[in-house]
Amino acid sequence: MITNFSVRGLASGIVILVAALATVVLAYFGRWDEVFRWFGNLTIHLSMGAYFWFSTLMFVTWVFTVIGIDRLSYWEVTPGQITHKRLFGSGSKSYNALGMALEKHRDDIFRHWLLGFGSGDLKIQTSGATHEQIDLLNVLFIGSKVDAIQRLIAEVPEGPEDA
Repeated sequence: MITNFSVRGLASGIVILVAALATVVLAYFGRWDEVFRWFGNLTIHLSMGAYFWFSTLMFVTWVFTVIGIDRLSYWEVTPGQITHKRLFGSGSKSYNALGMALEKHRDDIFRHWLLGFGSGDLKIQTSGATHEQIDLLNVLFIGSKVDAIQRLIAEVPEGPEDA
């Protein structure tokens, strides 16, 4: 739906500073008039109907994505394991939590702080016979979710008792 690139950490701060510097330099040398003149011959006329249908199409796409597509795959965390469940396709895949490592990343100012309202990326490193790195991007309320996941994967699952 959208093309983007992520700028993380110090680089995102530098991007903001460069944009601010370019704005100030253009204002200092009085070049903003030339920049606005580039767009001077550009005329766009949209009626209220165009705005209505465009916004309606965007809303329907958003609803379909959030309520439909996002619900086809989810993660379930239980004591001692994490399972990735998919409605269609391969079914589910479980990972043993023994030796699992979680990393929380909130270093993209644009995506996590400004647009994501404090979201973050979660990286999960599995252990055992198959080592995998699982990247869960844009996890909302990541701090509380990482705490809950760490609590659950630290628990030893109850098994059948030997008599």
